[in-house]
Amino acid sequence: MTKPFADFKEDLGLFCSENKVDNDKISIVGVSKKKSLEDILGLYRLGLRDFGENYAQELNEKSLALDSKKIRWHFMGPIQTNKIGLIVKNSYLVHSVDREKVLRKMDFESKKINKIQKVLVQVNISGEDSKSGILPGDAEEFINLADSFDNLELNGLMFMPNINQDKVSHIKEIKDSVNLFNDMKAKRKNIQVLSLGTSSDYKECIKAGSNLIRVGEILFGSRV
Repeated sequence: MTKPFADFKEDLGLFCSENKVDNDKISIVGVSKKKSLEDILGLYRLGLRDFGENYAQELNEKSLALDSKKIRWHFMGPIQTNKIGLIVKNSYLVHSVDREKVLRKMDFESKKINKIQKVLVQVNISGEDSKSGILPGDAEEFINLADSFDNLELNGLMFMPNINQDKVSHIKEIKDSVNLFNDMKAKRKNIQVLSLGTSSDYKECIKAGSNLIRVGEILFGSRV
């Protein structure tokens, strides 16, 4: 695992330098769903502090087991309302907020434990039925709603472009994501985090303007 992470960091540094991007301003979240505690600790020892989970129960178990470590847990999966208490209890940042019901329950659960929960609004930029997220045309209204809750802190937006399409269409969705983010950022100074990019397209996303990438296999190595 040491080599994949070291290679990735070196490659990312070179790429950022070549494209005049400040490497220090790119947040790296290791997507650790289905990964073992030892896998996570391996990257933790190498300096990674941000890890992302898709399932509330798995997040809770890992957070409890690694409680002594200074890990920032990110939740990025579809949100079930009956799991929001677990998500709020354990998450530094929730990437996948996309429904009013979720906002209200998350605000309620945050109040109960005297927490201000950092959140991102997930936008379904590709319009795929299989993906969560609000539609781009509804983004501004939903962002205004998300920003109105006392115990939620809106930090930015999350996008998942369709990676199973031709490159031209994929790049267009990345650029559309960045343009929407920039439009919303111009209207709200608290919108600073653009969660965009995975192991297969993080370079294109960073080049377009992403400042947070969600990478799994490229950090942990291929599944055996």
